[in-house]
Amino acid sequence: MNPGKLLILALAPAAGVFGADPVGACAEARAILRQVPGFPLDPGEPVRLTPGRKELFLDDHTLERLENIERRLHPPRKSGPVIRPGKPWEGASIQIRTGPFWNPDQKQWMMWYLGGYATSRDAIRWDKPTLGLRDYQGSKDNNLMLPVTRYEFKDPLTGRELLRQDGDGTTINHAIFDPGDPDPDRRYKGAGHKGPLCCLQGGRGAGFYPAVSPDGRTWRLLDSAFVPTADESHFDVDDERRFYYATVKHPGPYGRSVYLSVSRDFDHWSDPRDCLVFHADKRDQELGAERVRLHLRDPNLRKPAFHRPEEYVTDIYNLPVFRYEGLYIGLPTVFNHSGNSRVNSDGFSMTELASSRDLIHWDRAGNREKFLPLSELDGERNYDTAQLLAANRPVVTDREILFYYTGLKWRHHPDDVKSEDRAPLPDSGAILLARLRLDGFVSLDGGDPAGTALTKPMKWSGSSLHVNADAQGGEVRAEVVDAVTGKPVAGFEMGRCETVRGDRLDAEIRWGAAAPATLEGRAIRIRFELRRASLYAFWTR
Repeated sequence: MNPGKLLILALAPAAGVFGADPVGACAEARAILRQVPGFPLDPGEPVRLTPGRKELFLDDHTLERLENIERRLHPPRKSGPVIRPGKPWEGASIQIRTGPFWNPDQKQWMMWYLGGYATSRDAIRWDKPTLGLRDYQGSKDNNLMLPVTRYEFKDPLTGRELLRQDGDGTTINHAIFDPGDPDPDRRYKGAGHKGPLCCLQGGRGAGFYPAVSPDGRTWRLLDSAFVPTADESHFDVDDERRFYYATVKHPGPYGRSVYLSVSRDFDHWSDPRDCLVFHADKRDQELGAERVRLHLRDPNLRKPAFHRPEEYVTDIYNLPVFRYEGLYIGLPTVFNHSGNSRVNSDGFSMTELASSRDLIHWDRAGNREKFLPLSELDGERNYDTAQLLAANRPVVTDREILFYYTGLKWRHHPDDVKSEDRAPLPDSGAILLARLRLDGFVSLDGGDPAGTALTKPMKWSGSSLHVNADAQGGEVRAEVVDAVTGKPVAGFEMGRCETVRGDRLDAEIRWGAAAPATLEGRAIRIRFELRRASLYAFWTR
């Protein structure tokens, strides 16, 4: 940051990425969400301080005005692969769409990846336990969790077999652990498929049925609903508000786009096809074309096999979503097409960062910067050199956030230009880990001279004010301002504030003998002063 640069921003209320909705889309989803206690159906409703819940800076929900402050997105630090393909039944690569779940009875983390199952005590070192559930080449000595119905899928143009599965059940994706369900036979949930994900589901087209299980091993499909989707989807449970949501893929503006389906009881789901919530726009096309050009010029990056500038398109491949401190955070996979092959499109993908208060209106953070960018080749040691797709549920510890994601070395191999009838290259995809500071998605950064951040009016609740801030070599102070008069509240002025220094995940803001509990119920604003410091979150307790 340029210390001499004065930046003053009066922040307008967030209206969502796609503006007003003139046709009443998402009516069915809204009707269901309206029944969820405490669900914020109006994104512009007043800010409410809830003791213990942190306020982040991915959007402008709490911010009124910034002076000499820069907002900065922080990509997580990559830690490499945690699960590699190493078993014959895993093939050339393994992928993940849903993050791990903690099982308090077993005292271990559980992870369902596409085709297998893994466990861990620390969410970092993973084992592939022998489950004895499914036969592979005459043996059940494997970790194959999800039985599948026999089917074959052939390329309609050449007749070449693309996919073949054998088994005695149905395919289950996106398995989650839901201990909040009072029915023990439904504690595990998943997305069930009656055949290839890409093809017919009993004549209903592509999509999934809700599936339930008492143990995450044996599954039952529910015929009460069918959620149509193309080959990408995510779903999860909001543990606090007790409802379920799925983001699915259908065509939209500029190509692949994301639609929303929700459910109160998991049995009945809204039709996502009238609820488009996230798609690429004109700015993405400009940014995507520039990314392709820069990508092709960088000798350290994987080059697409097909390159035709007239076929450049950028779209949204999928949207994993998770709840964090009252906010829905999305990790959209942005796919940059570099050209078309005979059967698909070539290009590369990375992950950006977005947020929502209601799952319908979304704000894209960091001016569309890459949150999880592709890695350099590094002698073929890195997996995430062509495609990168995040899982939807990170593990949150008391100091950091652990993100799991799929890294793939290839979208198309150079040999595909001659013939795409080629066996997959071995060891070409794995499950990777990246780490982020607790609350560390976006910071407000002040330089020298100090900058200030003023919140919107909010009703105070709590007996203390806390911040997550990095003030190594700098300082953080705050004052409480009356929401009506704009004047500092007596006893809580900036001059009375005890300075916060150092790197602190939880630092209490104090004003000598003044007791913040006396502000209970009062309409106030908070003005933070940052000198050579970064502020990640604030909250009351």
